[in-house]
Amino acid sequence: MRARTVVLIATLTALLAACTERTNYNTLLIQADSLMNLQPDSALHALESIPTGRLNTETDRAYHALLLTQARDKNYIRQTDDSLIQVAVRYYDSMGDATMKARAYYYWGSVCRDMNKILVDDKN
Repeated sequence: MRARTVVLIATLTALLAACTERTNYNTLLIQADSLMNLQPDSALHALESIPTGRLNTETDRAYHALLLTQARDKNYIRQTDDSLIQVAVRYYDSMGDATMKARAYYYWGSVCRDMNKILVDDKN
């Protein structure tokens, strides 16, 4: 009876360790977003600690790109390349979320400002 209890506890401990080792990056992105206005330096640190290779969905990659661009802007870091924000702009252009699309375009404009680049509307 006692050996069974020890084996059961050891098995449950191993299962718990295996389940908790995975990180839910979407939760980290949401937490970073919530820090953005009051503690943009903390948001930037959290976003930079997320390995981009571990962002498995296109949604997470676009959200991360948007938040990282926003955090850099709020921390007065001059951005000289718009490839990161372009990930978010392309994604939110294809989705129906007008709020996120506007946010992506706003920060694309901020990056263009940093680059002394003028946006041209090719659609008209």
